Amino acid sequence: MINKKQFMLSFLLSIIVCILLPVFMFINHYEDTIQTFDTILVLLQTPYWFLPLFFGIMFFLLVFFGLYLIFRVVNFLIRIITH
Repeated sequence: MINKKQFMLSFLLSIIVCILLPVFMFINHYEDTIQTFDTILVLLQTPYWFLPLFFGIMFFLLVFFGLYLIFRVVNFLIRIITH
């Protein structure tokens, strides 16, 4: 059964992580980040334009389901401890 509050919190946190990650990458590793964005722009102009989108969605889903799983495990452990 899906806990809607945990689901929405995981969704919002994963959006925040996906937005803040490039910002922190840009601050800490400027040259590497510029190189990554250049690679993405080159891929968008080739027949493999879908790869940056695919990897972005896969990263978002990995973060999202990872956070949701962590929340479910913490909720389970809290219920075991309190009962």
